[in-house]
Amino acid sequence: MTATVVLNGTRRENVVRIPNNALSFRPPPDVLAASGAIELPVDAEGAKDGHEAEGRARQVWQYENNRFSPTTVRVGLADEQWTELMSGKVRPGEALVTSAVLKRQ
Repeated sequence: MTATVVLNGTRRENVVRIPNNALSFRPPPDVLAASGAIELPVDAEGAKDGHEAEGRARQVWQYENNRFSPTTVRVGLADEQWTELMSGKVRPGEALVTSAVLKRQ
């Protein structure tokens, strides 16, 4: 016999959410090299923001002007698809990279 149980846990209303795919994405080395980007450690920027107690520091990537740019964010509650954004330079509606491949010609 199998049962599916859904428990209501901690919940916050009106928060900005980040797709979990964006939090786990890391550009492949060949894609980074082609775009001229340099990967920064996750806590390089996060350690300076004064919010060490507010969630875990994670790195997300944005793609602007043909370049990948890493941004450190602080995250909170999560489920299987989304994670709460607690602080960082990402604004609602901004696109985050979730996958990338180098087009071979």
